[in-house]
Order: sequence, then structure tokens, then C-alpha cells
Amino acid sequence: MVSVCREFHPYLVEGVGRANLIRADMTESFLVFCLDVLSVVGSVLARGMFGGHGIYLGEVMFALIANDVLYLKVDKENRTAFQEAESEPFIYHGKQGQPVTMSYWKMPLEGFESPEQAKHWAGLAINAAQHAKR
Repeated sequence: MVSVCREFHPYLVEGVGRANLIRADMTESFLVFCLDVLSVVGSVLARGMFGGHGIYLGEVMFALIANDVLYLKVDKENRTAFQEAESEPFIYHGKQGQPVTMSYWKMPLEGFESPEQAKHWAGLAINAAQHAKR
């Protein structure tokens, strides 16, 4: 069993420097909540990146948090499951304002409803991330 500290400790979140601490404070409760939900798959770690956080299991990034939304890694093998769950991809605007679609999709709502569902959706994302890393 993995326990996640409910208090915010910057040393648990890599990449949180002085400039990012205010942003981290604003999203800390959601970050801790997501780490708690995802801890059903093992010891997960958040690393600060581009104003959000990458979520890792070991050296594999399988999720990210941006603008207080949890996204999971998607590939051609699991995309249909995310589409059927009415999930949506993470889209940001590039340098010239063009939309860029990432291979991360919103955690389906049922993933937050039970540890079994969280483990199912996180497992799909971990498999996709491991395949992408090869």
C-alpha cells in the first residue's frame, strides 16, 4: 500500500522552485488528490513541467496535470476506450497560436469514482507510456 501525504511538501514535487511555488500553492490540493487517486498503481511522483506536472511511475511518465485537469497517456491501443468514455485530448496553442493535440486525454470521470476504476484507467495509460518509451 502506498500512502500519499495530504500536506503539501515542495520536496515531493520535483521542479517546484521559488518562481513556481505560487502556482504550486494554487493547485496543490488537486495535485495531492491526483497523486492519491493514482497511487493505486504504486509509488507515483509529480515533476513540475511547463506550468503543470508530469506524473511518473518509476521513469515512465503516464499522466500530466495542466490547468487542474488530469490527463492520461493515450495511444492507438487504448484511444477507443477513452473516446467511448467521452474523454477529450489535451490541446494547447503553439507559438503561432495553432492548436497542438497531445497524446494525453482527460481522466474519465469514472476513474475518480473507485480505486478499481482508477487502477484500470491508470493501467491503460502506463501501458501506453511503456510502449511509447520503447
